[in-house]
Amino acid sequence: MDVSVRLNEVGDWWRFTGIYGEPDTGKRFEFWNLLCRLHHQSIRPWLCAGDFNEILAHSEKKGGPLRAEWQIRNFRNCLAECSLHDLGFQGATFTWCNNQQEPHTVSERLDHACASESWSCLFPDTRVHHVGSPYSDHSPLVIELQPRIQWDLSGGRKCFRFEAAWLQEPACVDIVKETWSAPQIPVPKEETFWKQRSKDLWLKEGDRNSSFFMPKQVGDTRRIPFENCGVFTSSRPRPDDIQSGTECLQTVVNAEMVEDLLRPYTETESDVISCVLNFLNSRILPMGFNETHIVLIPKCKQPQSLSQYRPISLCNVAYKIASKSIANRLKPWLDRIISPAQSAFVPGRLITDNVLLAFETNHFLNTHSRGRKHFMNLKLDISKAYDRVEWSFLKRVLVGPNLDLSLPRGDSVRGTLSPYLFLLCTESLSALFREAADRGSVRGVAVCSGAPRISHLLFADDTMVFSPADVPTIVSGNGFKDGMRRHYLRQVRRSYPSSVQAIPSYAMSCFKLPRTLLQEFQALAANFFWHDGDRRRIHWLAWDKMCKSKLEGGLGFRNLEAFNLALLAKQLWRLLSRPESLTRGYLVLHLFGSSLQDPLISMLLWVHELFSEDLHDWNVELIRAMFWPEDRDLILQLPLSLVGSVDLLVWHYSKNGLFSVRSAYHLALSMSVKASSSGTCWPPQLWHKVWQAPAPNKAKLFIWRAIRNILPTASNLQKRIPYDNFSCPLCESVSEGPIHTFFHCDFARQVWALSNIRWHILDSSPLSMEAWMADLSTKTV
Repeated sequence: MDVSVRLNEVGDWWRFTGIYGEPDTGKRFEFWNLLCRLHHQSIRPWLCAGDFNEILAHSEKKGGPLRAEWQIRNFRNCLAECSLHDLGFQGATFTWCNNQQEPHTVSERLDHACASESWSCLFPDTRVHHVGSPYSDHSPLVIELQPRIQWDLSGGRKCFRFEAAWLQEPACVDIVKETWSAPQIPVPKEETFWKQRSKDLWLKEGDRNSSFFMPKQVGDTRRIPFENCGVFTSSRPRPDDIQSGTECLQTVVNAEMVEDLLRPYTETESDVISCVLNFLNSRILPMGFNETHIVLIPKCKQPQSLSQYRPISLCNVAYKIASKSIANRLKPWLDRIISPAQSAFVPGRLITDNVLLAFETNHFLNTHSRGRKHFMNLKLDISKAYDRVEWSFLKRVLVGPNLDLSLPRGDSVRGTLSPYLFLLCTESLSALFREAADRGSVRGVAVCSGAPRISHLLFADDTMVFSPADVPTIVSGNGFKDGMRRHYLRQVRRSYPSSVQAIPSYAMSCFKLPRTLLQEFQALAANFFWHDGDRRRIHWLAWDKMCKSKLEGGLGFRNLEAFNLALLAKQLWRLLSRPESLTRGYLVLHLFGSSLQDPLISMLLWVHELFSEDLHDWNVELIRAMFWPEDRDLILQLPLSLVGSVDLLVWHYSKNGLFSVRSAYHLALSMSVKASSSGTCWPPQLWHKVWQAPAPNKAKLFIWRAIRNILPTASNLQKRIPYDNFSCPLCESVSEGPIHTFFHCDFARQVWALSNIRWHILDSSPLSMEAWMADLSTKTV
């Protein structure tokens, strides 16, 4: 088909040619010659589209033997001779499939839309879509000459944009004031239009945890009135108090660290604006650079004092960028500056490290307290720790370890730099404990011979102190506590019980929780999921089946027992891979003796005896005597290091060899899965289409329940509770089951008739919902 086209009376003429290429490879050169002859018959803009029966590149074919290079080259030469270029596509990659089962499936892009440069200039916004078809092995091409406009409320008017040149007009300001002061009268038709669109947006985003749903929920909550609050309370420490609290700090920062921290900032490294660079390099704070709005968020319904508000500081972006830049500069050195007793915010450390140490130490204290020998454990909580650090004290702390950053004083230290500076302040507290331990005032606890003696552990702003419970220690401890409360910490009080979390991740990272406790957590989650108001709850599906992934027919809930094992495996991996950590030095001697690797790594796994004397090659004679020929050849193919590098532990269940909780969780889950009984298995492609469907989440959840046959139909209810009425509530004809509900009921047939799914798909009367959905997933409707 070769026609001339004009879209309207004033439009330009152009040419369209419908293509069906020669299917015989030996005669295809005749088709290329025919296309070249058509090119020379007219000079109008030209569009050719259809089945060329050829591909332009090897990437346009999947499966089967490779296409001969000369065939692809002939196609390209023909397009170049005709001054045509491929318009690209949107949608599926391939337009033809032989509809065979794997591994015999062959897919190719045989259908193309090609145009001349003059035609592309006429229609620069052209888009080519590959549309699936249930009736052909080829996908139709839909060529969209102009982008479709979904809504047009302005009647074709262009979007209003303000021109900066208008400000030079004298009447510009008066016109803007008059327009903004005029009353806004809503147009009823436009208001109705957007009300309907808002409903559509709610159906799409309103039933899942999205960026649209959360602000909506926050905006709907009742605002708490700001009634009154108490007075500010403070006590300023004296200079001699600060001096006595910081003089025991050690100088751990060397010249290399200071040079790295104070090197000039460059624009390529920090990617900040010029004012931030000037501040970072000159260390002179510009006027208004750190101006901040303090917002108080109520913690209760009727707050009475400032402690019942959560302060939020709203500073400008430039200040945040500068703070982040300084924090990134300081972060790599924290591991060498902060003592091992602190486990929070330091790169390479986890707060769960100190949790394990505290638990083992408390266990030792409980089992070894007998007669007159007792121990004590004090917990110190610094109230409003981040907000109550005096600037003079912080400045003294920075100078103490030779870390003179010359930071300018602001209202407070905010952003990402705040936790790091607070850690430096807690070093003063840690130094006081070390000094007290050296004097014998706080002697600490050693769980076994050779283990390090622990006097204190820090969890950010929380501190735990361990010591024998004798009279001298208690007396000196009371004096130390009172002094810290009066001079440095301003207020020390015991913490209130924290709220119980849905999944106790910290506890599961340190302890193997009892199975009964984990089952209680799972029961709470199941009750929450199946909860239906005040009516009796029916758990329609076993929890272990719901913990399967969505591609396996579950909902992807977390198996807490497997997750517990994965978190514990993470701790063990850290003990093996970080020999310098305080946790390893403490727990290895206490639990494993002199070495951690001896009980965990069998001697059969060490291979150094298979090396030659120079350790640079394999001992071929020994390997031939110990292994079978096939194993021997594989071993000898492994290259050995020539530099004698240190052995590294590699996690076998990840591609990069690094441990991850995700891979350990799936490993534990696969080891705990019981042998599945015979039953219906759904292909992953079916579930992928269900969960990726462009439908609201509640609709997809309904489809999931329908496929799994766990909808509250009469046939399902009578299996679980006494139920007398088995008839369909809509047609009152037969027993209500999933097949009748969705296919045979008159009401269901009317719904199907109004849908865009062709009825002949339903004529086969499927035996089950999963069979029908599996058949439907293979078709394009």
